[in-house]
Amino acid sequence: MQQRNQQHPPRFFALLMAALLSIGALTAPNAYAQERAAWKQADDARQERLNTPSYDEGERLKIGVQAVGVMQLLSQSNDGNTLPDIEGGFQSAAGNLTLDARITDGIDVYAELYLSSPNHQGDVYDREGYLYIDYLPELFGPVNGLFKYVDLKAGHMELNFGDEHYYRSDVAQVMDNPLIGNYIVDPNTIGVGVELYGFAGPVTAMIGYNSGATTGDFTDGHRNAWLGKVALGRLEGPYRLSGSFYRVNQSRNGPGYPLGGSSSNLFAGNFSGSRYAAIWDGSATAGQLTLGGGQDVTAYQIDGRATPAEGFTLSGVYGWFQDDDTNGFFVNPGAGRTGDDGNPTDEWMYYGVTAQYYVAKPLYVAARYNAAAAQTLGDASAEGTVQRVQAGFGLWVVPKQLLFKVEYVNQWASDFAPNAARLRSLDLATDPTFYGVVAEIAVNF
Repeated sequence: MQQRNQQHPPRFFALLMAALLSIGALTAPNAYAQERAAWKQADDARQERLNTPSYDEGERLKIGVQAVGVMQLLSQSNDGNTLPDIEGGFQSAAGNLTLDARITDGIDVYAELYLSSPNHQGDVYDREGYLYIDYLPELFGPVNGLFKYVDLKAGHMELNFGDEHYYRSDVAQVMDNPLIGNYIVDPNTIGVGVELYGFAGPVTAMIGYNSGATTGDFTDGHRNAWLGKVALGRLEGPYRLSGSFYRVNQSRNGPGYPLGGSSSNLFAGNFSGSRYAAIWDGSATAGQLTLGGGQDVTAYQIDGRATPAEGFTLSGVYGWFQDDDTNGFFVNPGAGRTGDDGNPTDEWMYYGVTAQYYVAKPLYVAARYNAAAAQTLGDASAEGTVQRVQAGFGLWVVPKQLLFKVEYVNQWASDFAPNAARLRSLDLATDPTFYGVVAEIAVNF
């Protein structure tokens, strides 16, 4: 579990209060509003970010709260019977608080807090806060021609790697995920940086540069990260195909807490935690594969989504990951030792497909298969696969605001060599499995 930082929330709230107090002085729409509205009418889906509100005339601030409750009845086992029995019951409640302010026409500020999450149960924890610009005030008129084609996002934000992060369950933001669990390999983290978006007809391109870690880091050897995406089709359109890349080299930097330095958490951590509690290694990311050490990482992902018939959505993902130096810059103060300790490599391939079909307007059924296969672990080629099957249904009690979901899940690992891959204390060579039923109710207001 990630270390709790009790100083984080007060510092964030101070900044948040200062931002909210400034809302009373927000400026009126600028003289270019009419022209910008015409651009939007011609291309009303150009913004890429997940939380893009539609503002009514004169509206300046949107506050959202999401809450979720989960009940699970899960069983687990492995060779040697080293996994304990677990009881059925309720997970800790979780919640999100979102604030989206329109500073002026074309400039938004977004902030989000985890009210409680698997990684920080009972703690208020800041998730992201950033500025999104798709038009500048009248003062910058000569520059605004550029913003006909680009948008700028800057701050502490979720990295836009792949498309699946738009639909995954993120603590209590679960209404875009037709099932309860996410993919086994679930790229999901935040970073401090900028992302630049370009638009040309149905094509969107993005290039980003960020801290390569969840916070800023200025230690010797630290390196920032690059990521990018090219997409054909819109997120809510009848089709969408995108390709993403991510690259960072932290192999000369300290490995992070408690030894100093930092590492990339895009694959080596999970910022929002697992949807299943207490299974396998019992951690906050239980059942999820956290790949490599976040050191010398190269990754690619292809996402596709289509609506071939009314009420039916089919989506899929294929990804490749490699960490060329999983132990990074070896640090062992107890042994009085710092320096390079070899360059073991982890290489994985992951893939999956999800189908959702509305039986009637408030009721849908959904199913998913996904897996991750090891290619190299350490210094040797490897075999071994972790697979997950999910099937369930969702019922919109109140459209867009109250959703009830039920899922059957079965996950298993097979063909790993002893000690080649571990989830903390769990050796995947023992062929662990878990299965059972999970129910979830979520509210959004």
